[in-house]
Amino acid sequence: MDVLCKTGVAFFDEIRSEFPLPVRILITAYTDVEAVIDAINKGNIFRYVKKPWSNVDIMSCIEEANKFYIASSMLSIKNEELQKAYIFFNIGIRSLHCTSRSVAASHAHL
Repeated sequence: MDVLCKTGVAFFDEIRSEFPLPVRILITAYTDVEAVIDAINKGNIFRYVKKPWSNVDIMSCIEEANKFYIASSMLSIKNEELQKAYIFFNIGIRSLHCTSRSVAASHAHL
């Protein structure tokens, strides 16, 4: 991938499918509003920071991005746990259904 021949929008759009988890911060001196909107929409940009930036602003942006990453990661973990519990629950329900059918069949033969 030749980064020097790409726009930031193309770069973020390309890496988004391969690396979906990182929180993306676009730092640029480019002020074309349409290009920034395009970057946010296509590249899944968390924050846009205009150059030159202040240290306080960039540190705040990084801290917010980190909090967002942690929250998203925790949500993803909880979602996986919920999906596993749902599968386990469905297996249990099927097992109970089969057991109740077999009990009913054995009582029918009595």
